[in-house]
Amino acid sequence: MLKGLLAPALFCSVSFLIQACGSSNSKTPGAGGSTAAGGTIAPSGGTTAAAGGNQQVTSGSQKDAGVGADATDGSVPDAASDSGQTCTQTLSDSWNTSACTSHTSSTSFSLTVASQVDSLVIWVDTSVAGVALSYTLTGPAGAVSSGNLDQGTCDPYQSQWCALTAHVSRVLSTGIYSIQISAAAMCANSGSSNVGFLRVVGCASMPTAGAGGATGATGGNGGGSGGAGAGGSASNGGVSSTGGTAAAGVTSMGGSTTTSSSSVGGTTSGAPANERIYTSNYNGLYDTITFYPANGTGDVVPMGKIAGATTKLAQGNGIVSGNGIAFDGNGKMYVLVNSGSGSSASIEIFAADAVGNVAPIATLAGSSTGLLTPVSLAVDAAGKIYTGGSVPCATCGIGSHAGILVFAAGATGDTAPLQTIAPAVYPAIDNTGLDTSDMYVAADASGNIYAAPGCDSKILVFAPNANGNVAPARVIMGDKTQLGCNEGMAFDGAGNLYVANGVYGGGLAPSVTVYPPGANGNVAPIAMVSGDKTGLYGTALRIAVDKAGWLYATGAALDASGRSRNAILLFAPGTNGNVAPTAALAGADTEINANDLSLY
Repeated sequence: MLKGLLAPALFCSVSFLIQACGSSNSKTPGAGGSTAAGGTIAPSGGTTAAAGGNQQVTSGSQKDAGVGADATDGSVPDAASDSGQTCTQTLSDSWNTSACTSHTSSTSFSLTVASQVDSLVIWVDTSVAGVALSYTLTGPAGAVSSGNLDQGTCDPYQSQWCALTAHVSRVLSTGIYSIQISAAAMCANSGSSNVGFLRVVGCASMPTAGAGGATGATGGNGGGSGGAGAGGSASNGGVSSTGGTAAAGVTSMGGSTTTSSSSVGGTTSGAPANERIYTSNYNGLYDTITFYPANGTGDVVPMGKIAGATTKLAQGNGIVSGNGIAFDGNGKMYVLVNSGSGSSASIEIFAADAVGNVAPIATLAGSSTGLLTPVSLAVDAAGKIYTGGSVPCATCGIGSHAGILVFAAGATGDTAPLQTIAPAVYPAIDNTGLDTSDMYVAADASGNIYAAPGCDSKILVFAPNANGNVAPARVIMGDKTQLGCNEGMAFDGAGNLYVANGVYGGGLAPSVTVYPPGANGNVAPIAMVSGDKTGLYGTALRIAVDKAGWLYATGAALDASGRSRNAILLFAPGTNGNVAPTAALAGADTEINANDLSLY
């Protein structure tokens, strides 16, 4: 791969989890606003200030209501940004696919018409000075804005190359503007005229507010009246539209075939509006968790982010790549973290609706837990915890054996598991069939335990109370199954099993296969999503499914500017065959660089 070139449409590793908000905790997603310091997510459109426990909702942005301060810097007062409208046009772009031949600390762009500039995205070598960089933007009349750069997507092959973003949110007049950063770390080459790679995102003219006025009042503790979003309306409590229904279709990648054009942030008609899609991302400094409205499409800004040193997500090797995020029936989030302190791991438990740089409310870790090197995590609705990976084995030459651990609901601290599915001693006849620690686990509504060992092309199903060196009650395996290298499992409300099959060593094309409840033996799937139109891509295929059968999968799509992006693909219930996704979350503002997917 050329240095400075973001790998097209490739996830390092991803797993989905869908969070379905119950009636006592119901929220309508806002317009993809970002969230400040730790607390719980506030259900408003625009940018949310969520400080600590209380949810202070501000419609529009974090600025005070009304027109901004007088401008003497060549910019127009930024009242337009208080409308809650997001601009995602590419106004200027010096990025290119050639190798970076030098580093620089400055770059520039010009505007021929007055434009709202929302963000400046630069391509940076973080090995030079890290990601904690600052910027200064100057224009024809002097300084325009300054501050710290936010980290976005990194190259999955050369992780030191990352997109850093300056959030400007001002309407600038015509003229030439320059941006200076605090270290000579920007990629440059002859294709960029030897100035730093820069993408300017905004609107080519001053946007107008949607119906209801430019800015709503500030509500306390999650109340108050929200201002109108872009093209939508707002109701009490800060509920805001995301700009209406998306343009028809998305553009998927995976071959020569493309579907209809991609939209720039919106919602998908018919898709679940009261759920969120969560994904973990590796971005060089900290592992992060971002979440989005489950009916979102296009270049949607995350509803919120869990990130920072207090979260403990970045300790050691960070969030386990694969199935590392899960939710219980009360909305508490469980995150599997490889602590890096020898052969140990932890499960960090966060409060429902956690957001920001917040500490876990509990941790499951210690020598009694047997959490050596788990590679996958599942939690059922009652809160019972399941992990798959390496478990202790005193008589094994390497001190461990492939197995499944099951913990009681509410388990925290250094607590031993209720069940261990694995041989107790070695050598012994292994009845479990768990012949590799690289496995994914899941549990259905009846408590049956599912395990998929790596590239064995089989699904092992154990009874809910299985313990010790026991054989599975059912095995799904054989040429009719179309199983490949398993990358995750999920269930819909009817109990159908969805399996993500990645690609390794020239095997089958990536696919999602679906099996009915009770499936056993060499059975054909009742549905299979695969082919060049689907956008499913590569080895690290992760999925999540909601009760109605909406399928979320990692893959690739073109954003509104035609750039190939890592994406979260959405397929309608009953999708079968080589079918384009109904919608896709993709674009620079999504910050998707995922390791996991989950719904709630």
